[in-house]
Amino acid sequence: MLIPRSPLMLGFLLLMALTCSLGFVDAKPDAELIVTRYFESRVSGDVDEALSLYADLFFEVTPRPEWQESLVMLDRKLGPPGDRTLTAWNVFVGAREAGAGTYVALEYDVEYAFYPAHESFRIFTPAWGWPASIISHHVNSPAFD
Repeated sequence: MLIPRSPLMLGFLLLMALTCSLGFVDAKPDAELIVTRYFESRVSGDVDEALSLYADLFFEVTPRPEWQESLVMLDRKLGPPGDRTLTAWNVFVGAREAGAGTYVALEYDVEYAFYPAHESFRIFTPAWGWPASIISHHVNSPAFD
């Protein structure tokens, strides 16, 4: 009985690998769009729009009101964001803390009005598709020294 099921299992694994690799191709540009929306909302001062890009998992660690205050503090200390440069990225397809799906890590050097910053984002897209959302976000700047 194992022999007839082996080709079926192999076919299933190949199909899964193909499906995951297709998600891998779109993952980085899709994650960059989320980060672009984040920075656009920061420039326009729309904190609610920025907060809508974060996953519930993010708010389990950092409550929404606390992160909202942090974003307001970032505006006061750093000013509005300007140019940004993607300095590193990584894509992982599999299961981690948010579940099965695609994880994209993006790092940016950002020129704010008052100080520069280095920001790290991790975007998660569930295996079943959208919505993609921010599950981790860190901001480092000399303004905080």
